[in-house]
Amino acid sequence: MYSKRDLAIFAAGALASHTFSHIFIQMSHTLPIQVFSRSFTESINLMAIAINALLTIGMLYLAHWLKGK
Repeated sequence: MYSKRDLAIFAAGALASHTFSHIFIQMSHTLPIQVFSRSFTESINLMAIAINALLTIGMLYLAHWLKGK
C-alpha cells in the first residue's frame, strides 16, 4: 500500500499542475473569462496562483516531515 508521504507527494504534484495551469491562463491574456455566469478576472487568477503555490509548498513540507517518521 502507499504511505502517507507518497500521498502527500502526489497531492503536491496535482497542486503544482493546477498552479501551472493558472500561470498559463495568466500568460495567455484570455482573461476575463465567463464560467457558469461568474467572471474570472486577472486578480482572482493571481489569488488562485498564490493559494495553490502555498498549498503546494505546504504539501511538500508535509512530505518532508513525514519522511522522518
